[in-house]
Amino acid sequence: MRLNAKQSAFCNEYLVDFNATQAAIRAGYAKRTANRTGPRLLSNVVVQGKVAELVAERSRESRATIERIIRELCAIAFTRLTDIVYIDEDGLAKVRPTSVLTDDQQRAIESISQTQFGVKIKMHDKTRAIELLGRHLGMWLDRVEVSKGGKAEDLTEEELRDILDADED
Repeated sequence: MRLNAKQSAFCNEYLVDFNATQAAIRAGYAKRTANRTGPRLLSNVVVQGKVAELVAERSRESRATIERIIRELCAIAFTRLTDIVYIDEDGLAKVRPTSVLTDDQQRAIESISQTQFGVKIKMHDKTRAIELLGRHLGMWLDRVEVSKGGKAEDLTEEELRDILDADED
């Protein structure tokens, strides 16, 4: 089975932000039913295959691999600020030279800047990194609520066609 033009556009748009509803809208499906059309498209095995193919292609092009992404998230999640800053004998906070920091510790730093009060270090979002790692490991599941919402007779012909097109195998 081949994808039609809208389904193919959906696959490309889905890779923009991995939001099925928004991808359906950008691909030209009706906005009013996109919250149903997007998930239906993702349940289509041909669409799933195309999305997987596009993800793999982009991964090869960017040299992004699951292992590399996980390593980056781990660096952010598990580096402590005290790995980068220490308190000296006078009770002052001091930044360790970047030359003595490990690659992982350096990855955890978002920015370093000089202010009128001293050096400011901003770390990447540790909570977000832990959340993404937990999601990858299946520690928690996102809950999705599905409802029919409205009657078929309330839909336009184009909206009905979009829903039926999304259901095609």
